Amino acid sequence: MNKLETKIPPVAIFIVAALLVWVVSKQTSPIDIPVIARWVLTISITLFGLVMGLLGVFSFIKADTTVNPIEPEKAESLVDTGVYRISRNPMYLALALALIALSVYLQSLWSLPVVLLFMIYMTRFQIFPEERAMIKLFGEEYIEYMKNVRRWI
Repeated sequence: MNKLETKIPPVAIFIVAALLVWVVSKQTSPIDIPVIARWVLTISITLFGLVMGLLGVFSFIKADTTVNPIEPEKAESLVDTGVYRISRNPMYLALALALIALSVYLQSLWSLPVVLLFMIYMTRFQIFPEERAMIKLFGEEYIEYMKNVRRWI
């Protein structure tokens, strides 16, 4: 199983999960969400996720560190400011929020377990290896950061 760690780009995992959300939504009965509520929820969740993700990327760029999730050991600085005070993984959180927004848009309560599976996969095969790399690179500073900021939100 360790062979899967940081090997598949998170965006590829997101695309597979989004397709699964869509398939599940087509195979199950939709929940009845009034049109206005559905659009407000979908747009709100999407915008929140978009802001979280973009702020995460911009923070990495500003800190002049890698945004490449396949090689976390190449990080050059620990980013613990801005959106990283709320979540240690705002870019992955943004992807999970996009899946939730898609589930709401498709009115598919049964798609939500796909989001949970996405988060479990990301935690096991992407976040845990990244955390090990950050501890190796930044030691006690990263361990202290982990104590103060949640993994997802």
